[in-house]
Amino acid sequence: MEAELGVDVVVAATAESVVRESDVVVCTTPAREPYLQAQWLHPGLHITSMGSDIPAKQELFAECFARADRVACDRVSQCVVIGELHHVVDARLLDESRIDELARSPPA
Repeated sequence: MEAELGVDVVVAATAESVVRESDVVVCTTPAREPYLQAQWLHPGLHITSMGSDIPAKQELFAECFARADRVACDRVSQCVVIGELHHVVDARLLDESRIDELARSPPA
């Protein structure tokens, strides 16, 4: 990948080490069991989780969201039914009023 991308590539020993040593983490897995744990998080870390596109998928343990300073998604109405946020809301670890919505409604 170094030759292909023209950047240094480092193979990490664990997912935990990646999260603890990164400022930005992007999860794009088809995981059906959460793997990213809340205790790995640190101040200033940004996580984008986009692999959970059906209710059965989950990349982050729900406790990750309870520790977040800010939670945003494209559409709250969709994300509380499928994806990561539905696990968090179902577990009552995050109220929908704390979720920022990035999508804008089309003009009338």
